[in-house]
Amino acid sequence: MQSIWLREGFYLLFEKIQTQDRLLLDFRERVMPLTWHFILTGKQKTVDFSSSREASTSINKGNFFLHGRGILDHNTEDFTNVGPFFSVTIQVYARVLRSFVSDPSGEFPQELKHLLRPVERPCYKRAGKTSPMMYALLQQILQCPYAGLTKRMYLESKAIELLALLMEEEAIIHRD
Repeated sequence: MQSIWLREGFYLLFEKIQTQDRLLLDFRERVMPLTWHFILTGKQKTVDFSSSREASTSINKGNFFLHGRGILDHNTEDFTNVGPFFSVTIQVYARVLRSFVSDPSGEFPQELKHLLRPVERPCYKRAGKTSPMMYALLQQILQCPYAGLTKRMYLESKAIELLALLMEEEAIIHRD
């Protein structure tokens, strides 16, 4: 795993896993920032233990999973003979997202309010398909030709572009 700090409250995470046996990552209830988890190779199964019955979600190459801000319940990530697994994750804290998408008066767009639930409420969750434009930006992030400060600035600009596409998709899905 590698984490890159773009600015306070805005991060990129790279996760590479190669298993020959089963790898289970057990996560207890925790407060999550806004998180988009893009699967570039392999697949991941998540088992959610929050309700009276287990619910599982599988995400494969070419898809992403979104967790809005709020409480993410007890879940387990299951990597069973997945071969090479590689993902890129963007994490954005509420104040940073507000700085990007609020209007000049500070008002957050109505069609995006579902993303910023109060931290004591369960987080919004949704799976989606990585569009060709999103995939191209992820590839640019992975193939960053710079180092040092220039690298951080480049990665932040690409992550903001990706965030813009994601915000547009969310706004379309949640318009009246």
